[in-house]
Amino acid sequence: MTELAIFGAGFLGVSTAIALRMRGAQVVLIDKSDLGAGASFGNAGIIQSEALSPFPMPRDLPTILRTVLGLNPNVSLRFPSVMKSSQALAQYYFASTDAGVAHASKTYAGLIRQATQAHLDLAKLSGASELFHTGGYRMRFTSHDDFNAYSEAHAQIAQDHDLPYRILSSSEFAKAETGITDAGVGAFEWSGPLRVAKPQELLQSYFDYFKSIGGEMARGDACDLQPRGQGWRVPTSTGIMDVSKVVIATGAQTPEVLRGLDLSVPMIAKRGYHAVVQGGAALSVPLLDVEQGVVLSPQGADIRIHTGAELGGAGPRKNSPQLRRALKVAQRLFGVDPNPVSTWSGARPCMPDMLPVMGASTKHNGLWYNFGHGHQGLTLGPVSGRMIAEALLEDLPLPTSLSPARFSI
Repeated sequence: MTELAIFGAGFLGVSTAIALRMRGAQVVLIDKSDLGAGASFGNAGIIQSEALSPFPMPRDLPTILRTVLGLNPNVSLRFPSVMKSSQALAQYYFASTDAGVAHASKTYAGLIRQATQAHLDLAKLSGASELFHTGGYRMRFTSHDDFNAYSEAHAQIAQDHDLPYRILSSSEFAKAETGITDAGVGAFEWSGPLRVAKPQELLQSYFDYFKSIGGEMARGDACDLQPRGQGWRVPTSTGIMDVSKVVIATGAQTPEVLRGLDLSVPMIAKRGYHAVVQGGAALSVPLLDVEQGVVLSPQGADIRIHTGAELGGAGPRKNSPQLRRALKVAQRLFGVDPNPVSTWSGARPCMPDMLPVMGASTKHNGLWYNFGHGHQGLTLGPVSGRMIAEALLEDLPLPTSLSPARFSI
């Protein structure tokens, strides 16, 4: 019997598989799709060492009204299907008070502070250190009031937590990012985060390392998982596998997976889109256009353009309004060809209390979870994988605030 099966071949699953294998476990990594085909494929390539708090839901009435009316570039609602998530969204709303965010941030910051070193350690082992670049990322503002308010608040946070930053005037921003045609009123630069120009290459390097230390991979669907005796039966493309323990790292697919085990978990799937474009001016570091909710990230000779979140819908739109707007922003700021080389869509798995689910199931023996990392699957992959391995094999405790018990799963 194989000792452990990890479902989900994104950054969370691969990192978990590596950490378990490094501690001597026999491990098979299982996914129904190709390596990193889910949300791991679509990220902006930033290891967000500055993100000491999770993303709360805006609670002010003007923002809520703009969102409902389709006027918020950061969030798009697809009616009526978004109402299927009404319970989880309500929980998210009530968790997003100042007190709720402060409570979640205690655990969240503990994960984030370990994230960069965990990546660097794994990159060294896998020969991928050269894929990381310094320089952080910038946030472009067009409103003086918004710029001043953000800069004042976050400069204080940066100083309190020893996070490097710069506040750039419009002229300083234009000098730093020479290809931009409109520097707005200025930019806030988070100088510390590392970035990965080609996230898929990084994931491939991690996966290759996993295989080099004796890890295996098989094609299979976590929805076919079946408890059997003291272990689990897993149908794969190469036959039936019997394993003693499984780890679910299936991201936004997890609610569907758990339904097959008669379990239910509230999750908000925040769909995002990106397009890869060529041409235009070079971009030195990732850039967030705050007012438009668009992230532009350099990917070698190309620029990858990322949208905000879309809630609702059974699948991606064929012609996303968010992506159309994002392409126009990139064209205006950097003169890129608005006809993308490729487009993509995937869903971020966000929990209503803004914390991932990590640990052993309260309902099934041998069932473990590592999902719900929201916007930070790339950032938190290696540290979360290590923590799961330490808990599963070495009996080290995980923070109780991450426990599956809070959702009775």
